[in-house]
Amino acid sequence: MNRFLPLLPGLFVLLSSCEDSDTDPYAAPAQNSQPPAGNVAETPPQLPVNRIAPDGTFFVKERIKVESDAGIYIVHAGTEVRFVSREPQSVKVTNGEVTFEVSESQLTNNQDEREAILVRERSRKP
Repeated sequence: MNRFLPLLPGLFVLLSSCEDSDTDPYAAPAQNSQPPAGNVAETPPQLPVNRIAPDGTFFVKERIKVESDAGIYIVHAGTEVRFVSREPQSVKVTNGEVTFEVSESQLTNNQDEREAILVRERSRKP
């Protein structure tokens, strides 16, 4: 206890300098108080949310020529296809009329990407 006695005058000065008779540190903030200009919280920018197709639904990213015994069938970019099976080097899909194999890189499940593909394809046609 005796070793802390020399510190008491300094502690008294420190505590008395912290007192401010005009403000109560425990008082609630004023109703109409504005936050300081430098600390204004900004609303974060809204990031786009990708819309993903339901499981098993994909969209063809590019025009694909499908050859079969019945002839040649063209699958246009942006066409919706459904997953059939995974093959060793490809994915088997169907558009409801024809079942064919494509590489995974030729498919997307992102609906926003599909819309961009459709816009691109429409602008190419005369």
